[in-house]
Amino acid sequence: MLENNQIHPLFPTAIYQCSIDGNWNDLLHSKTEFQFDPDLPGDNTITGETRDKCLLHHEEDLNDFFFAISSQIIECLDGAGIRTDRLSPHIMKAWFTIVNAKDNMTMHTHACSDLSFVYYVHVPPQATLSFYNPCNPNCYSQGMMDPKSEEKTLVSSQNFITSNNHTISVAAGDLVVFPSNLNHYFDGDSGSGTYIRSVAGDVKLVLNPDLTDFDTGMIHFDHWRRF
Repeated sequence: MLENNQIHPLFPTAIYQCSIDGNWNDLLHSKTEFQFDPDLPGDNTITGETRDKCLLHHEEDLNDFFFAISSQIIECLDGAGIRTDRLSPHIMKAWFTIVNAKDNMTMHTHACSDLSFVYYVHVPPQATLSFYNPCNPNCYSQGMMDPKSEEKTLVSSQNFITSNNHTISVAAGDLVVFPSNLNHYFDGDSGSGTYIRSVAGDVKLVLNPDLTDFDTGMIHFDHWRRF
């Protein structure tokens, strides 16, 4: 029998953050064919994904860079208790996010993938990445966790139970890995100028080629056929 009250933090969302060794900035900045002017019209003006510039991971001289990212994604999966001896991450696409300092990234998800990553190339102090979960199971009454003034709020403190939003600090050289279906966004940076803020990418988790008797997981693409 419990002597004290206890809260069980069930089903937490895991966000993985680490630093990637190596000085990649000069090599990344040399990839001018994947860069663009964020002031030019486009579906999403600050990302290369919708500008036909999302195959950065095919650059042979960036193999070590993307190997380092892939290795950290495996560390993320291992830490979560996922069997990386049975499935592996495949980077589907990768692109630059290029911003004017005050640009915002609106809230969005990456519907085509399982995991997404962001590697930060250049960010000023106090840069952040924010996440939002519209379906917090602890929201016992609709709207009770909505942002309100002190006079109107129903929440006494912001914590992992009472928040739909969470913001992390990021710095140059950081890698962040998160579920692709998790809403995320960032606010404009301080300072001025136009710069490569990050390399972003999408990852699909694929079963090993020899695993053809599993009814869960994505079967390896070697076994796919088109008719």
